[in-house]
Amino acid sequence: MLHNKGINKISELKTSFTHSWVEPDFIKSSLKSFTFSSLCRALSPFKLRGYSFESIFTMLLSLPFLGIETVNSMYNHYLIEQTKIKKDVFYRMKNNPGTCWRVILWLFACKFRNVINDKSTQDNGSLRCFIVDDSTLPKSGRLIEKVSYVWDHVLRRSILGFKLLVASYWDGTSFIPLDFSLHREKGKNKERPYGLKKKYYKKQHRSKREKGSHSYDRSKEADNSKIETAINMLRRTISQGFKIDYALMDSWFTCEAFIDAVKRVKNQTVHLIGMYSTPKTLFSRSL
Repeated sequence: MLHNKGINKISELKTSFTHSWVEPDFIKSSLKSFTFSSLCRALSPFKLRGYSFESIFTMLLSLPFLGIETVNSMYNHYLIEQTKIKKDVFYRMKNNPGTCWRVILWLFACKFRNVINDKSTQDNGSLRCFIVDDSTLPKSGRLIEKVSYVWDHVLRRSILGFKLLVASYWDGTSFIPLDFSLHREKGKNKERPYGLKKKYYKKQHRSKREKGSHSYDRSKEADNSKIETAINMLRRTISQGFKIDYALMDSWFTCEAFIDAVKRVKNQTVHLIGMYSTPKTLFSRSL
């Protein structure tokens, strides 16, 4: 929710910043507080030659601040005048099966938490929340790997794309992204697997991945239950030392399995707040 009601779109916020605020050099200097160089050195072995991992990753981090959605669109922007790096360099790094993007996000989240804790002199008494939610990512190509028709609760119909599952953390001051996963939905019609005509499903792109690689695990995760994946996200959040008072979710995730997972959390008391669909089950009251 936007605090300034005069702003209708997030994209309008970028008009308040000068170009220098969103250029790679400025972002690179800002990342020093996250010991970004140390993080990149740990990941450098996956970038065997050519431009450094740090320089490429810094460029990619700049794109959302500039309203650029893809690497391809970046090459129609003034930003590309600042580098001689070609498109394929970015694509090779993004598609590297040895890069664990989940770990990278967790490193940023944990470092941000530590920076905030170091600067905070006292507990402000705010409630700390683990939040999980999903949204649709529309796509236009039926031959994209693992794309399917997914149900959009806003449009009230199925659309071609993916389900993006996101876990985040609210500490009373900052909203921190923690984890993410992409999912597809199989559907109930056997004649249309994943909502697609069989001729399109058979022609879908399929990559060969080495078993045990990060890309292999991500590919398998696309078919996992979103509830199971969300519970694993909660467990990872606890294991990384995040203190939680409440787990917040909508009716899709509010279920017995998630309630049990919250009750099993040790060394801290966590409550669950979730919407619940109108149950059709009949309950009896014991006196």
